[in-house]
Amino acid sequence: ATVSRRSATVFRRSCDVICDKVFSDPKVFSDRPFLAAVTALPNVPRDEDKLRLYGLYKQATVGPAPKRYPGSVLNVVEFEKFKAWSAARPLSINGARREYVALVKELQAAAQSGAPRFMLNERVEYRDDGTVDWHVGTVHSVNPLKVKPDGWDSSHTFDEVRSFDPNALSTRALVGLVFLFKLLQFVDRGITSGSPTEFNAFIERTTGAVEQQAVLFASISSAYTVGNLAGCVGALGLHRAGYTGHRLLRTGMILWLVGIVLSSWCSALGSAPLVFYLFCTARLLVGVGAGAVVVSWPPYIESIAMPTERSMAMTLVEMGTSLGAATGYLYSATMTRACGWGAAYFGVAFLGAVAIVAPMCVFNEPYPYTRARRPGESVAVRHQQQIHEIKDPGFLEWLEGLPTLHELLCGGTSRAHKVQRKSMDVRIEKAGNGGNGGNGGNGGNGGNGGNGGNGGNGGKLETVDTSASLMAQLETMCSSPALVFLFLGLACASGGMQGLQVFFPTIGIDVGIWPSEIAAAASFGTAIVLGAVVGSPMHGVLASWMTQFFFVTGSGGSREAAVLLGIMGCTTLAGAIVGTGLLLAIATHSAGLAWKILALSGALLLGSLGLQVRAPMLLVPPSMGPLAVLVSTICGFAGEFAGPLIAGVIKDWYAPNCAVIDLGDGSSGVGPLCASPADQHGLLLVLGVIVSLTSSAGVLWLAGSAYASRQLRGELPSSKPDPHATTMTLV
Repeated sequence: ATVSRRSATVFRRSCDVICDKVFSDPKVFSDRPFLAAVTALPNVPRDEDKLRLYGLYKQATVGPAPKRYPGSVLNVVEFEKFKAWSAARPLSINGARREYVALVKELQAAAQSGAPRFMLNERVEYRDDGTVDWHVGTVHSVNPLKVKPDGWDSSHTFDEVRSFDPNALSTRALVGLVFLFKLLQFVDRGITSGSPTEFNAFIERTTGAVEQQAVLFASISSAYTVGNLAGCVGALGLHRAGYTGHRLLRTGMILWLVGIVLSSWCSALGSAPLVFYLFCTARLLVGVGAGAVVVSWPPYIESIAMPTERSMAMTLVEMGTSLGAATGYLYSATMTRACGWGAAYFGVAFLGAVAIVAPMCVFNEPYPYTRARRPGESVAVRHQQQIHEIKDPGFLEWLEGLPTLHELLCGGTSRAHKVQRKSMDVRIEKAGNGGNGGNGGNGGNGGNGGNGGNGGNGGKLETVDTSASLMAQLETMCSSPALVFLFLGLACASGGMQGLQVFFPTIGIDVGIWPSEIAAAASFGTAIVLGAVVGSPMHGVLASWMTQFFFVTGSGGSREAAVLLGIMGCTTLAGAIVGTGLLLAIATHSAGLAWKILALSGALLLGSLGLQVRAPMLLVPPSMGPLAVLVSTICGFAGEFAGPLIAGVIKDWYAPNCAVIDLGDGSSGVGPLCASPADQHGLLLVLGVIVSLTSSAGVLWLAGSAYASRQLRGELPSSKPDPHATTMTLV
């Protein structure tokens, strides 16, 4: 770090000396200042600037370009470089040198120290006599160049010229790995709940408890939940300390894998009480790893995927959640009964090690997405608005840079960041209304101000240093109505879906739709799987199309969040309306009708899970993305806890006789008193509460979308971010 700072200081001083000489004396344009400008720039931030420098250098050293391109137009890189060289043909040699030095001065603010990532596929060599040779080849990077087409910005033909690393994961490959992780994560969670008999026997063998088996069995799930929350909070702290998204994902997946291996190993140990506590510790470690991945993967995919592919990527990843939850019970029932629950955990660990952890450790991380520079946008503004990639710190530097609990919650700067923080400071602007007068216009950085007549004062700018305090970030997020509506909707949606998953199979047995628990679980599970497989791509395509439309018209950010909230609200309300058809299935005792309604309703409800993950990150600055994911995860946990609890209390009050009991002949069913009208009405009331929770989520999301849209149209007070600072306004 000291060498990098010294290199940056030397670079800035050399640029200042060169430019001062250049603009003070026009006769100084000899080889020395020009060669100093060539060697002063360690890396070039943007591809357009690289091509411009290339054209100016060729004009200054070789002369004008040929009138016709001698190569093949299929070689896109060489053709783009020839066009840059041809664009400098009107300049003289001294004029090209002036332009080169001026461009170096402009790029001074955007230059970064360290090894470059994007470099020209050519190099400059110096002879002993001081002359310069221009060689085609690679000196800064051993990788060839690749041109990636740009499909979302109509003002550019190509997105970026980037160095191609064959050992780096592609964005789609990383999305596939996260999808597999989510699938195996929920398959792992279903092993315990799908084999209660085997785990009760394990509890009795290790602890000797018989009457407290239910409490100890619940403690296994509680250990996972506690670990999940601890992993979420720990990953958020590591992110603030400078840990990169790829390393957080890889570390979380490794912890998750180690916990599953320990869980499998516990089945082969003896019957000492310590084995049960070791198993609970293993489940705690599994939860910590899963929690770290939960917080890390949405912001990371947001940073590496193209804007038109982000919603589709997140919906496909969340499809693994639905598939894993639906298949986990079946996997547990088959593997546990055939080979034991230790083998079931070992199967998940083997697949996770081969298909997920090994590629994450062997291959390099994908390059972050870099949008094309818009016409008229300066280099300095572009790089101030871009999130710079943070290099992986060493262990001691990382350990020293970890924030304490007081610094994390109440602000302050950690010891390693007193001089310079690695993460960018993001300011949240809150602007008031300016006066109206003359031809009223928008104020520069605050509120709506007048430009003529008796114009009022611009809005007051309130700055919050989001890198200093989590409490300040939470306070800012709670002051955003759109975010509040979004989080409340997440809680309601999670509660409704969890209540439906827990109670509708038993309700179907109570009213005679399904004859047994196995038939109910199979029918309900296949309907959910079909709904997720159909609904997730449908929502992803719809969101991607809307995103592409708004990006083509030059919009994004909060406008895209308003669109996603609108999609989520409409599809959730539609799914709740379709879900009311289950009342007809109950009245007709039709299992086929119930299955079709569940599949259609699941396609509308479960397909928006990926959009629910991405929407919070569009309403906050990039530095607050992990915190927004953590808050949304906590809201989801709260809904999953409260939804079944509310439905269970109502069922116990209004349908006390409807419970699945052992009929004595090896089968299960309901007692004869459940057929009474009062109990049947109580079951319908439980279903109505579940549908009402889901409908409330749709209404809340539509309210958040309407609020964001009104503010974007100017009907509500708004503020614009400072173009010379990394700022963003919460709506």
